[in-house]
Amino acid sequence: MERVGTTVPYQLGILLTTIFMIVLPLVYVAVIGLVCLLVWWHMTHNHVILGAARGRGAILTLIIYLAPLVIGGIVIVFMFKPLFAPPAKEGRRRSLTPTSDPLLFEFVERICGLVGAAMPRRIDVDCDINASASFRRGWLSLILGHDLVLTIGMPLAAGLSLQQFAGVLAHEFGHFSQGAGMRLTYIIRSINFWFVRVVYQRDAWDEWLETAADGMDIRISWVIYVARACVWLTRRILWLLMYAGHLVAGFMLRQMEFDADKYETRLAGSDNFAATSRQLKLLALAWRGAEHDLATYHRDGRLVDCLPLLLMANMKQIPKEAQQLIDKATAETTTSWFDSHPADKDRIAAAKAEQAPGVFHSNLPARVLFSNFDAIAKGVTWDYYCSVFGKMVDPKSLHSTTEMLARSESYQSADKARDRFFAGAFTALRPLRLPIMYGEKPRPLADWQGDLAETHQTMETHATDCRDALATYDQADTRLVQSRQARAVLHTGVPLRAGGFEAVYRTATDASRMRDAAANEMSRIAMRLEPLEVAAGRRLRAAIMLLFDPTIAQRIQGAQQMQRESSELVPVVAQVASLHATILELRNNKAALAALLGHVSGNERNEALVREVLELTRTVRTQVGELRAVYERVDYPFDHAAGKMSIAQYLIKVVPPADEIGAVYEAANEVVEKLLQMYARAVSRLCVIAEAVETDQGYQPLAPAADEVAV
Repeated sequence: MERVGTTVPYQLGILLTTIFMIVLPLVYVAVIGLVCLLVWWHMTHNHVILGAARGRGAILTLIIYLAPLVIGGIVIVFMFKPLFAPPAKEGRRRSLTPTSDPLLFEFVERICGLVGAAMPRRIDVDCDINASASFRRGWLSLILGHDLVLTIGMPLAAGLSLQQFAGVLAHEFGHFSQGAGMRLTYIIRSINFWFVRVVYQRDAWDEWLETAADGMDIRISWVIYVARACVWLTRRILWLLMYAGHLVAGFMLRQMEFDADKYETRLAGSDNFAATSRQLKLLALAWRGAEHDLATYHRDGRLVDCLPLLLMANMKQIPKEAQQLIDKATAETTTSWFDSHPADKDRIAAAKAEQAPGVFHSNLPARVLFSNFDAIAKGVTWDYYCSVFGKMVDPKSLHSTTEMLARSESYQSADKARDRFFAGAFTALRPLRLPIMYGEKPRPLADWQGDLAETHQTMETHATDCRDALATYDQADTRLVQSRQARAVLHTGVPLRAGGFEAVYRTATDASRMRDAAANEMSRIAMRLEPLEVAAGRRLRAAIMLLFDPTIAQRIQGAQQMQRESSELVPVVAQVASLHATILELRNNKAALAALLGHVSGNERNEALVREVLELTRTVRTQVGELRAVYERVDYPFDHAAGKMSIAQYLIKVVPPADEIGAVYEAANEVVEKLLQMYARAVSRLCVIAEAVETDQGYQPLAPAADEVAV
């Protein structure tokens, strides 16, 4: 493979950039020295004022003399503290050996030979969609020389071909093939990372400084407030230095990436570079889907035992529309001055300009390099859970990924049945109008069959209009929530931070007007939805009642299980529907509380804001407690890893105290999400049952139009 050469201007640029990055911390140290000098000058030259007054005046002059010393001392401590900021703690490490995975080590060695980089001393694996080569012992390895560690993300190995994987490794080792250039880049990146940590990281000292003045007399606490202002100023200085570093280093780091891309292109080919770039974006999108699946499984007390396998299952489900959006984003994204990596569009263009056929070609999956891929993938999955849950993760909660994927397929199948039943016009924002099913007088079989025919026709007639109405209803609901959030903040006199709001709210009156307008629009739309919703409830009831007819049940496979399931689910759905307005009110209050909490920073002394936060927290806590109490004696209708439990236990274990604001918010969030998802899941299962009955009765499922998306 043709080696990638570096020019003298390129090496000179890296050297000058490194010198500039080293100067930045020295500038900060110089500022500290200046503050120390000013404090020393005040202490040695202004002490004469202590004898200039007597009596009460002496106390005042003492405060005037000591205040700069106290303020300066605090500022010096807080400026020195970042210089000794401890490095981030290293997480769990899982390493492979030449004995355990000889093919992988030989493969890596061959790539290092082609690229001209040193063979890594160690190969680690983790659960990231990434691969990286770094100095094994940090600065010590930087000095000693060829002492590298290669870290391979198992999801990356699961989702790439062998040729794509080889190209990614060539890119990483390409950085190290330049020797001095990589060492200088390591210094640049280390300084950049240090700036980011010290600018944004906070500790107990910062919290003490923020709360120290609250219990003090204003005649003394003003010194703390001035000190806080000076500490803020020093952080602004760090912030400016950080961005100066990003700006200067960004250009050279981007050139380093272009340079490493050449190694990847010459080893695996120009066309392969573009395919790899696209595949990495698809893997990132699939990871988001896997995270959603994990959240769903975790609610039932389960976790998959192999995240890479779950990731690949999500890869297969990415729709063409999402892939097209990724391609569009790649074509339109541009490079910012502060970016450390060039935009993919520019990198792909540079790779194509190389016109390299590549020296290694293989369509085999990259996982073939590992002697026991599944075992390693399960190992890094466990490491990932430990990093997220800590000691709270229970090994018993891990279940076969294949089994969990089958569960997911069952859930998705049920959701599709629900979309067919409602013709794409179902939303958890509306309660299901399910008529009373038990306790009324028996009716002839023909009556239920008549109801089924009538309501099936009614829903088919209103489906298109209701799908359109639901889209508008959902938009109005968003405006309702946001206007309530805006009103909660503006009512306290705090200026609204516009980020995240779709409309402009200038005053609390504006927000109230928009809230009322959204509520009125939702009421009007609800009248359009009513015919379909009433028909859906009657149709579902008719199908379930027909299921209990012995003649019909005999013809339906699994009818007895469906009868038991419907008997458990119908009361749960009816109860959630009856409390639907209460659940949404909790959701709205929770959203308002989130908006208030988002405005606390910088407004800690605004009494109206603090009072509103406390009052709304108490309201939310009361609503959480009341909803939980309703479900204390109602069994959770689905299978849970912990066994039989009440819905109350499923929602939250305990209602947190009112003074634990964050815990109250999280509890409300859990209750709302779990109730609405349980409700939607129960409706989906009932629709599966209803569809089986309707199929027996000769009905074809309703379906949304091809260009419609169910809400």
